[in-house]
Amino acid sequence: MAQTDLHFSFEPAYNSAEDASKHMAFDVVEFTLTEALNTPFVLEVELLSADPSVDFSKLMDQPVLFTIWQGSTAVRHVHGLISNFSQRDTGFRRTRYFAVVEPALTRTQLGSDWRIFQQKTIPEVISEVFKSAQISNYSLTAEQMHLQREYCVQAGNETDFEFLQRAIAEEGFVYCFEHNERGHQLLLTDVVQTLGALQSGTVLYQPKPAGDRPQPALRTFTYQEKVRTARQTQRDYTFKNPRYNQQQVSVGRDMPTQSTAYERYDYPGRYKQDAAGAPFTQTKLQSLRRDAKLAIATGDDARIQPGVAFELTGHPRSELNTLWRPVKVAHSGKQHTSGEEEAANAQASTSYQQTAELVPATAEWKAPIPAKPHLHGPEIAHVVGPQGEEIYTDEHGRVKVQFPWDRIGSNDEHSTCWIRVAQNWAGAGWGHIAIPRIGQEVIVDFLDGDPDQPIITGRAYDASHPTPYKLPALKTQQTVKSKEHKGGGYNELLIDDTTGEIKTQLHSTHGVTQLTMGYLTHPRKDDGSGEHRGDGFEVRTDEWGAIRAGKGLYISTDKRQNAQGKQLDLQEAIAQLQNALTVAQDLERAAQTAQADPSDINAQEQQLNKVYTDLQAPGILVSSPYGVAVTTPANAQVSAEQGVQITSAQNTDVSSIKNFTVAAGKRVSLLAVDEGMKLIANKGKVQVQAQHGEMELTAQDDLVITSTKGKTTIAAQKELLFTCGGAYIKLKDGKIELGSSSPLEVKTAGINVVGPNVHQAQFSYFPKAMVAYQKTGQYHGVLHLLDADQKPISGAVYKVVSQNGETLAEGVTDMAGKGMEAVTDAGPNATLFIGQGEWTISERILEDDEIGCGC
Repeated sequence: MAQTDLHFSFEPAYNSAEDASKHMAFDVVEFTLTEALNTPFVLEVELLSADPSVDFSKLMDQPVLFTIWQGSTAVRHVHGLISNFSQRDTGFRRTRYFAVVEPALTRTQLGSDWRIFQQKTIPEVISEVFKSAQISNYSLTAEQMHLQREYCVQAGNETDFEFLQRAIAEEGFVYCFEHNERGHQLLLTDVVQTLGALQSGTVLYQPKPAGDRPQPALRTFTYQEKVRTARQTQRDYTFKNPRYNQQQVSVGRDMPTQSTAYERYDYPGRYKQDAAGAPFTQTKLQSLRRDAKLAIATGDDARIQPGVAFELTGHPRSELNTLWRPVKVAHSGKQHTSGEEEAANAQASTSYQQTAELVPATAEWKAPIPAKPHLHGPEIAHVVGPQGEEIYTDEHGRVKVQFPWDRIGSNDEHSTCWIRVAQNWAGAGWGHIAIPRIGQEVIVDFLDGDPDQPIITGRAYDASHPTPYKLPALKTQQTVKSKEHKGGGYNELLIDDTTGEIKTQLHSTHGVTQLTMGYLTHPRKDDGSGEHRGDGFEVRTDEWGAIRAGKGLYISTDKRQNAQGKQLDLQEAIAQLQNALTVAQDLERAAQTAQADPSDINAQEQQLNKVYTDLQAPGILVSSPYGVAVTTPANAQVSAEQGVQITSAQNTDVSSIKNFTVAAGKRVSLLAVDEGMKLIANKGKVQVQAQHGEMELTAQDDLVITSTKGKTTIAAQKELLFTCGGAYIKLKDGKIELGSSSPLEVKTAGINVVGPNVHQAQFSYFPKAMVAYQKTGQYHGVLHLLDADQKPISGAVYKVVSQNGETLAEGVTDMAGKGMEAVTDAGPNATLFIGQGEWTISERILEDDEIGCGC
């Protein structure tokens, strides 16, 4: 509308007094100004100047002040930076110019970046971006709580402005601009009501202007309501609580004119906890309902600007005479000019008009939320961590990385957030895990293309981390090879698919421990060749080895072509054991016939039926059709808690270069069924003793006792009797008695009688041997005899008797001077007898130089 006292001015700001002295005067011909909440304003001005050669460098990217005047009063200032300036036609006296003025915020549209923000709130992020963009004239009011974002990324295809717009809208912030003659300030708030209201009075609704100088007012006012989304529902997912759907629901208020059934459901909601999800969901609904109640007004009151509420008066519908908040305003104006070349188009007066979009001032208006940039495909990164570490991870197996595009990260544990790693298999406490190590190249993808949700999906070799084996020479080798943490060792599963030479090897450098199967070779050279060292399998280590099978172990060389049959196919072994049992049973019957001691056949049979057959109990069974050998340069031992059965269907040979010793705690029985028995000492003495019992030598045929080079002595302590066919010779008590039922015949050259004589035989003392094995008792002791020089006394006869007269230990001390262990429950005291013959009990204190007893 034309207003006679209205005019516009355009004044550049000058950087120096010299520029100011060259004052460039501009007249405003016409302008348009578009401004809205959460949108940078754009002022387009057509200008006239008497200078046909304005210096662009003094104007471009420089501040300028545009003012709407009502007489001498400034009704409205618009301050900004010139972002576009052009020179147009030149008339007789003046030249036309065109300028576009925008806020400093629009300069963020000119730059983009790849950068990461960690553990920061959005207000902190905004401040950091403004600082890098050198924007300092802003204020930020946060009435609500804004949680830290663990990880927030500005992707490179997103300008600084687009990133700010998105972050501001997501977090529910609203912004507008405040202008004065000195500059403009960006106002940000999360509650739009804090932007305040017009302080210079109400705004009049007056459709028909009155008088020559009508008052500024709104000339049209159209109110409308729109059906909009009534309910916003969102869900998201967090691996830290995978069974919780994190659903958030926000329902619109004050909806009497529409159904509440219109629901918008979004997934993912871009949050990981309820405290963030609830406000995000509410903000999204408020954004969707931002124009549910809207007024469109036109007029010429220049005070109206986005964000600043005003009170409407004069509307015939009383409920509309309330507070309204402009959310978008489009201004335009024309101003008459002077000059001959402009005379034809000159206007009688200056005109100004506006169109505004208004919402009720009580409405929580929120801006549309821009879509996040979508990353189309994975990216490359390198795993990072603290200096000196090789593996850096958390309790979830996550790692941190450095992206090649990151100019801020310092290749350490602060470069990114913890990033999950996809594994081949993952279960509840089971699966596969291989944590990427520092320096490794990894492939990072993004869930739903969201740059804030990276996940490592793979790894790749690079020049600094080459393949384990030289390629393509060793292309047939596949491997899973690790590296010792902060060391040079490794573990490896190697699969070699070389034609005709396939093998699998499980290897640890600790003790050079290996299980190799297939075609055995030494490690292949870079040309792919490998020295053949065998076929089949090999288990080896430089350390210790153990084979344990809790239910039984079968070791066999019985062939099963192509792995036919079952695992416990024991038929050959069981057949051999059954044959052995048959042999033992036959010999047992022979022993009973010959009155020898029989074998323990029952134990052997039970072992076969209850243990070895199908390995019903955890026994060890070894079978081979061509023999079994056990050899050692040291000692070999066979030990059994119960019995040892050795059976052969033919010969059993035992050879020893030195001694061969057999001892039994009870009896020893030897039986040769068919061809006799030989006991031969090629050299040395043969002793046969029945120390505490009788000895019987019996032969069905001849009994021959011969000394080929020495003498034969037969001695008895009490009586010696020779008898045959009823005749006898008895030697007893120093007398010789001859008896016969027939005449005595003596054939000799003569008999010399020289007087009486005796010969006293020497008889051995036989101590009673005892076995203490498996004896139990509360009290234990061992005799240890030492002489005055503390040297052991061996061969001493001893006996230890308990308090109740029980013989606890008896025998001869060994080479160390020790006897057998004495065990009893009778009490701690015992009597020791040392020496042969009849003992008498006596006590005396032994001197230090006498025999010691270490018991």
